[in-house]
Amino acid sequence: MIDLPDLDVRYLRAIGAAVVVVLVATHGAAYFIGRANGKSAATRDNATAAQRAYQGDIKRIDRDIKRGQQAGQRADASVQRVDRYFHQLDEDARHDPPAPADDCVLPDVRLQRWRTANAGPFASAAAAQSDASAGHAAAAGERPHAGPGSEPP
Repeated sequence: MIDLPDLDVRYLRAIGAAVVVVLVATHGAAYFIGRANGKSAATRDNATAAQRAYQGDIKRIDRDIKRGQQAGQRADASVQRVDRYFHQLDEDARHDPPAPADDCVLPDVRLQRWRTANAGPFASAAAAQSDASAGHAAAAGERPHAGPGSEPP
């Protein structure tokens, strides 16, 4: 067998204390390094979650902006359509021959144009025609020689 020299008890205690100090130091360092890495991972995970949330917000806002732009374009198109419609009505009215001053009856063409203008650009053609036929029916029931304020016989 191998003969080891006799070691002093104080020397053995010093070696044992050094081993304990080294073990405590290495385990403490490992603990703090692991804790720092855990905080780093948690911070990274939080940053990743926040980034995903921001990306979702950006996509949602982008969709809202696109919907708003489309609604604005539809509104502009509607305004232009209404402007063209009333401009055409105005042009038609300018080119009408003037009616005699003593003629109090509104001609059918002008009555139809007036009803069309009041109906607006979104009214159907059938509604405008039914209004025109109602005007003819009302005009047919009038007495030709009745003056203002006259009473029925």
